[in-house]
Amino acid sequence: MAIELDEVLKTLGTRILEDEEVQEALNEGIRIAISSADAAFSLKWDGGSPINTGGIWITQWLGRYFVSSSDYEDEGPFDALEDALGCECFEGGAPNAELDSTELGLERLKQLAINILNAEDYQDKIKINGDVYLLENGELALFDNSK
Repeated sequence: MAIELDEVLKTLGTRILEDEEVQEALNEGIRIAISSADAAFSLKWDGGSPINTGGIWITQWLGRYFVSSSDYEDEGPFDALEDALGCECFEGGAPNAELDSTELGLERLKQLAINILNAEDYQDKIKINGDVYLLENGELALFDNSK
């Protein structure tokens, strides 16, 4: 007779959920696993001092997306990356911002970048996947530093 792993896990899960210390240890393990996963998207900023520097990361773990940040409360899980991008922490601007993503295309990253730059009136440059873009007439163009 084969072991019914689903039943074993269900039984263990019920007992674990009843034990607060074990549940907290599991939660911490899950937080570590999520924060160790590869970022599907990141927004980093540098305001010129440690207190004004930070980031927001969206990681994918077990097919779900999780938002973590240096400045905001962690959120998730989300079924899709676009759902995670709807979090309130993405609504404002960010000084000297950098966007990186292994999942979003350049056009979507440009849309997000324009939103960030429009929220920061004094800024017109942003990094996207390592390249610098300049906001001109409401559109982003690759910045040519040789001019």
